[in-house]
Amino acid sequence: MVEKTKTGEEDFISYLDDDNKIKNQWVIILKQENSGITFKFNNNEQQIFIPISRILKIKFKGNNNEY
Repeated sequence: MVEKTKTGEEDFISYLDDDNKIKNQWVIILKQENSGITFKFNNNEQQIFIPISRILKIKFKGNNNEY
């Protein structure tokens, strides 16, 4: 995965949280790196980092690609 910075649109992400529960969320992905992604929720400015090993699926809005 190439490092990439995004702003604005919400994307769908499925990931394992700290309790190993699957979370499915619409989020704003701020940055993608080889080690993981940084995102925030639409109504909150707190940035959250998820390591690549905990990400199950990403679906970008406006794009049919899933990763």
